[in-house]
Amino acid sequence: LGYKPYPDDVVEKFVEHSLKNGIDIIRIFDALNDPRNLEVAVKATKKFGGIASGTICFTISPVHTLEKY
Repeated sequence: LGYKPYPDDVVEKFVEHSLKNGIDIIRIFDALNDPRNLEVAVKATKKFGGIASGTICFTISPVHTLEKY
């Protein structure tokens, strides 16, 4: 929902309520592509019966090329 860190309890409640309200797939990413930052959201998604869809961030620009990535 944003590009800043959230406390673990906020992430867990967000996931819980999203699933209770009909969202069944939670797409989870970290702007820094650091998998450690996905852990709480993935565990919460599985805990509450959702499908965790891990993603990576990627962009193409003069600075961000396929070769550099």
